[in-house]
Amino acid sequence: MHSQQHSDGWAMVKTEEDWSKLKSLIELHTTKEPPDLSQMEALYRCPPTKQTLVKLLFINQKAVGFYVVRLKGIQEEGGPPFELPILDAVFISKAHRRQHWGTAMIEELVAVHFPDEDIGFSQPISHSLELVIMKFLLSNPRYRDKLWAVENCGEEGDRLNIWLASAVKRR
Repeated sequence: MHSQQHSDGWAMVKTEEDWSKLKSLIELHTTKEPPDLSQMEALYRCPPTKQTLVKLLFINQKAVGFYVVRLKGIQEEGGPPFELPILDAVFISKAHRRQHWGTAMIEELVAVHFPDEDIGFSQPISHSLELVIMKFLLSNPRYRDKLWAVENCGEEGDRLNIWLASAVKRR
């Protein structure tokens, strides 16, 4: 397989080479940039190749991050189907954080991949991602009823509106 040239930004994981880059990023995260549990960050494992949306973040043609979305309607291990698309994992290497890539990811999710759909964020949500989501919702009020903190498959009792939950915390 030939190598693809990637411009800066999020790109679909399509080739074996892309999957290899994803595995390398997961390894980097595990060994050199381990999650900060006090910030609610989590360890990642390689996602299934089917029934997920997986994208890599390229900067200067180097993969420096990824995100994984479990798609609405899929069933895992005989459980109930996912009620909405759920962002299950996001990682951006420390050297490339605070450069608006998280915001770009959320904008892409709501505008490109899942327009007019509710979107879940699997809990626990890291403190840094929660800040990115809140900043996004402050400047994009039309999405305040669309983003949910979810457990399990995002069924009715397993989700909490992120904007409303934040308002309660601020009181």
